[in-house]
Amino acid sequence: MRAYELPATEVKQDDPKWSAFADRYGFNSRRPVQWEVEELELAEFQRLDLAALAPYVDRDVSARQGRL
Repeated sequence: MRAYELPATEVKQDDPKWSAFADRYGFNSRRPVQWEVEELELAEFQRLDLAALAPYVDRDVSARQGRL
């Protein structure tokens, strides 16, 4: 979100997940925000998604199933 300068919008102050997320990634836990990923071009979103999943894909199994 930082590299793409995605716009942030505030979320509910009582979001139960925000505090742990903020602590883990170094955000201000008193200012809950979310990022608008739909601002990304679809092709770039897909590229990022596939790159994030790649380390967890067994390419041999995928090839045998005809997915590669």
